[in-house]
Amino acid sequence: MIKTICIFAGSSFGKRQIYRQTAKDLATLITKQGYRIVFGGGSNGLMGVLADAAVESKGHITGVITEQLNEIEVGHKSLTELVVVKSMHERKLEMAKRSEAVICLTGGVGTWEEFFESLTWNQLGIQSKPIVWLNIENYYTPLKAFVKHAVQEGFLPQSTSNELIFVDSVDEWHINADEPVAFDYNVENKSAGQLVSYYGSDAYRASDHDPVIVSFTFNTPEVLIGDFDNDADIDIADIRTFIGKLRAGESFDLSYDLNNDGQVNTLDARTLMQNCTRSRCAM
Repeated sequence: MIKTICIFAGSSFGKRQIYRQTAKDLATLITKQGYRIVFGGGSNGLMGVLADAAVESKGHITGVITEQLNEIEVGHKSLTELVVVKSMHERKLEMAKRSEAVICLTGGVGTWEEFFESLTWNQLGIQSKPIVWLNIENYYTPLKAFVKHAVQEGFLPQSTSNELIFVDSVDEWHINADEPVAFDYNVENKSAGQLVSYYGSDAYRASDHDPVIVSFTFNTPEVLIGDFDNDADIDIADIRTFIGKLRAGESFDLSYDLNNDGQVNTLDARTLMQNCTRSRCAM
């Protein structure tokens, strides 16, 4: 269940007033819906606008800032909580630990770096969170095109691209964690019940972006790809076994090609982990 949303935002205002208004509207919407916010803790630029709006709405907002930035009085002074850490790495880790979803407002290289690290953690199975780009005034449209190009050139898995949710306004990303929606996927034409990619923008945008709980129906439940201990469930033990067998050089038939790229490797183990995590291993 989503309780806290991590918001990445620029420390500058940008040249258009709509960037500030969007940051304000987002904080107001999230806090009025009862969600908490965690962000970079700054008082400058869009971060400051976001924090001011959350405080004004009497919402719970936590800032995470480094000692260096806090010493030069960049840290916001009116937050519910301000967590001071030693490094930028600790800052990102702390924000990740405290949140179940990510939204990226307009920003510069620091904002992008935070966002892409979060996406990387999703891809590696370290975490599993909805990740949203607020594409205000088409600010991120060139990036959307580049992501598509990276997929076409074979450097980005389509499954990772599918996790990028681009929306054009705050109103497009409404969530209701109290009434999650289940999406059932019947796996067709998979002789051994192979897992399929389910978590992308098309699925997530259904039913006003309610949190997604996915259940899988397999055509041949007696054979579950990845169930190495034969307990009719996919769990972390199976993922570790899969990785161990791959590292040992064991070969697998293409029913284990979960990424549909024509080969079986650790990327398929990553996909197995992602699907397991996102469906709470309830296969």
